[in-house]
Parts: sequence; C-alpha cells; structure tokens
Amino acid sequence: SRSHLHRLMNGEEDVSNDLIAAARALLYETKNVPRGNVVEEPETYLEKRNHKKTTGKRSVPLYDAPASAGITEAEMTAIAAPAGTIDVGDLLHDSQAAIRIYGNSMLPNYPPGCVIGLVKCTKDFIEPGEVYVIETRDRRLLKRLFYKNDDTDGDLIICYSDNIMKFEGGARDGKLAYPPFELPKKEIINLFVVTGVIKRNTNSVIINR
Repeated sequence: SRSHLHRLMNGEEDVSNDLIAAARALLYETKNVPRGNVVEEPETYLEKRNHKKTTGKRSVPLYDAPASAGITEAEMTAIAAPAGTIDVGDLLHDSQAAIRIYGNSMLPNYPPGCVIGLVKCTKDFIEPGEVYVIETRDRRLLKRLFYKNDDTDGDLIICYSDNIMKFEGGARDGKLAYPPFELPKKEIINLFVVTGVIKRNTNSVIINR
C-alpha cells in the first residue's frame, strides 16, 4: 500500500528479505528480456501515423512520358526508361509503373498533374468502361474505352472522355468539348490499364533517382 511504501522510504520500517528477493528477481527478468524480439509500438497519434506511412511504403517506376487527357501534337517518347520512382503505398499497390497526366478531358476523375498507376495489358481484349493509357505511333492518351456497337470481335474501339463539358454559343454551341472518337485496334502499339490515381492533395512523394 502507499502508507507501507511511505514508511519504507522514510526508514520507519525495515525492508524484509522477501521484498529484497522479489525486487532482485524482477530486475533480473527485466534485464534479460531478449530485446531483438521486442517491438516498440508508436505511442502518440502522429507517431502511429508516421510508423504506418514508413512501414507501408512501396515504390514503382515513374515514367517521364506524360499521357494527355486530350489530343495533342506533342512528340512521342516511349514508356521505356523511368525518370525516378514514386512511393504509392497502398493506393496503387498493384501497379507496375506510374505516369503523370496532362490536359482536362478526363476531369473530374483525372485532373491535370495527377499521377496514375499502370499495368501493361494486351490489346486483344479490353474491359468496357475501364480507363486505359493508349499508345499509338504519334499519341499517348488517357481514355475510357468501349467496343464499337459492343462488338468484342470488331477492330474498332471508342475512346470516351470523362469531361462532358459542352460549348456555349458560337458555331459549336451545345456540342461536346471532348467528343468520343474511334480508334482501330491495329493502331494501338501499347495498352496500359489504369489501377488508380494519386492527386496533388495527397501526401505521396516523388523520389528521383
């Protein structure tokens, strides 16, 4: 009890041999705990959050070959040599690589400057409604793909944009700013399915080699 401890500390009561033996045994057990098997858990919320972020890191190659959410005339660079790596953590854990997006045609789901995860796939079959990065001889595009007339054996794929903004006024009044267009399968050189997106307001950090 507290009163008993107080008397011991003030010398008003003798320390028994049993108490000394118990203290020695406790000290011995504490000193001989195998420290290699002890995992010290973070104590505060910030420590726990930082612990989770550092132990859950996963890096994939970041390719400096931007995909355009729109049609551009930019010179093509093959997705071949990564410019660095990016920590994707659990967000894009099943990705093989990542690439940055430019343009507005896939707003609001894929804003300019976001980074998307990629997995290379065959052009022989697409999952209708999924988002892909398509490489042709002169373009690299981010689009939502469907088969024309739902014909999975046909050669034509329809490329849709998520941005359904329409022109107001002028010669194109009421028409889609980013209309769907057809793309023959034979023009596709490489095809990558999008596994997820990291937007600018997240905490993922790009790591240059």
